[in-house]
Amino acid sequence: MTIRKNYNLEQLDSLKEEILDIINLYENHLYSISRIADEKKISHETVRRVLVDNAVIRRQKNSKLSR
Repeated sequence: MTIRKNYNLEQLDSLKEEILDIINLYENHLYSISRIADEKKISHETVRRVLVDNAVIRRQKNSKLSR
C-alpha cells in the first residue's frame, strides 16, 4: 500500500523524528527479547520463528476483522 501526501519540510522533520523514535523502541524490544531468550536458553532462531508466526496470525485476524 502506498500513501502519497505532500509534506512541508517542518512536517518531514517531525515525521522523521517520530520514525526514529519508533525504530529505537523496536531495537530496545528486540534487545530485551534476545536477553530473555538467552536467560531461558531458548535459541534466537526459535524466538524469531515464534515472532513471525504470531505476526502472521495477527495479520490474518486483522484481515478477517476488517472485512
